[in-house]
Amino acid sequence: MSNIYEVIDGFGIEETQKNKLIVCLMKNREVREELFLALQSLQTKESKMSLLKDFISDEHQGQRPLSPSAESSRYKRTKMLAEDWEKDTRKITLFARTAIDLDLNKEVIIVPPLPGTESETHIYKHHCYDYFKKIILESKKHKRFCITGNPGTGKTFFGRYIMSVLLKEGSELLVDDASYPHLYLITRDEMNDFDVEWVQNEDYGRVAGRDNVWCIIDGKPPRVNHDFDTGKLIMVSSPKELNIKNFCKPVNITIKVYMQIWSEAELEEYRSLIYPEFSKDNLHESYQLCGGIPRIIFKYTLDEIDDMITASVDNINTRLFRYIGTVSEGDVYSHNLVHIHTNEKQINVIINERTFFRLPYTSCELKFASTIIASVSLLGSVRGY
Repeated sequence: MSNIYEVIDGFGIEETQKNKLIVCLMKNREVREELFLALQSLQTKESKMSLLKDFISDEHQGQRPLSPSAESSRYKRTKMLAEDWEKDTRKITLFARTAIDLDLNKEVIIVPPLPGTESETHIYKHHCYDYFKKIILESKKHKRFCITGNPGTGKTFFGRYIMSVLLKEGSELLVDDASYPHLYLITRDEMNDFDVEWVQNEDYGRVAGRDNVWCIIDGKPPRVNHDFDTGKLIMVSSPKELNIKNFCKPVNITIKVYMQIWSEAELEEYRSLIYPEFSKDNLHESYQLCGGIPRIIFKYTLDEIDDMITASVDNINTRLFRYIGTVSEGDVYSHNLVHIHTNEKQINVIINERTFFRLPYTSCELKFASTIIASVSLLGSVRGY
C-alpha cells in the first residue's frame, strides 16, 4: 500500500514545491490523510496534478514574498528538513516493521538503526530486562516507569527493546529521544502498515494521553509536568536531576528501577556473543580497573580507560558523592569512580517494628567501581578503604 509521499513523488512536481508540500503534510496528520483520500478518489493523473497545484497554492497564499537570498535560504532549510524527515521516517518504519517479527526470547536481538544512529544495534538481553518488561506491562498502579543507573549499562538498549515489545503488543509509540530532531508518533493502521507522524510540542500532552499510546523518553527531561497523570510514560536516563526529578515526583504512580552494574560473567557472555574478537584477558584487566560498565570496557583500550580513571581521580573530591544516585545528578568523573548497585531480589526493611519490602532493582547503594580506584582515590582514604 503506497503512502502520500510516494504518491507525490510520482507526479514529478518541481523540487522546491515538493519539499514545501512534504513539510506541510508531515506537520498535520489530518490534512495528510484527507489529501491522500482525495487523490485516490480522482481517476486521471491530470486531475490529481491539478489538485496538488491548488493545494500548494492555497497553502502558501498570502505569505509575504521573500527576497532572493531569503528565498534561497528558506529553500535550503526546507529541502534539508524534508530530506531529514524522509530519512528518519524510513528508519523508524523499518525499525517498526522489523520489531513486530523479532523473537524477543533470543539472547541477542538485532534491530535496525533509528534516527541518530547509522548502524544496526545488537541488544544483549540482560537478565533484568524481563523483570522491567513485566512491571511495565502488568502494573495496575504505575503509569510512569523510570529506568536509570550509571551511564553505559544498557538503558538506551532497553529503551529499544521495550519499543519492540510494545510494537508487538499493538501499541502506538510517542518517541522523544535526545538524539532525534523531532517528536515522532508511530502508529499502525488496519492494513498493518506503519505511519510516522511529526508531533508538535504543543500537541504532546494530547497525544500522550491517548489510551493506546506509550511515551518513550530517552536522555532528556519530560515535556509534561509532574501533575500529568493520563498517559503512560517510560523514561530511560542517567541519574540526572534535570531529567528525572519531576518525572519521578508523583510517587503514587511512578516506579524507579536501576540498571545493575554488570558482573564479569555477564560481560564475558556479552563478549562471546557480540565481540568474539575482543580478548578475554583484556576484558578481565579492564574489569579489574573500571568495574562492570560494558560501554567503557568494549569501547576503550586499557590505556584509555586508565587515562579516564586517572583524570577522574584527579578531579574528584568529597563533594562529588552528593551528586550520585540518591541526589540524582552525577558527572563524568563521579560515574567513572562510583557505581550504583541495586537489589536483584526483593528485600525487607524493618522500621519501627513494621516490615516494609522493596521490589527488585529499586534500592540504591554506592560503591567504588573497583578496589584499584578505592585504593588511589582520596575518598577511599577518607572512608578507610
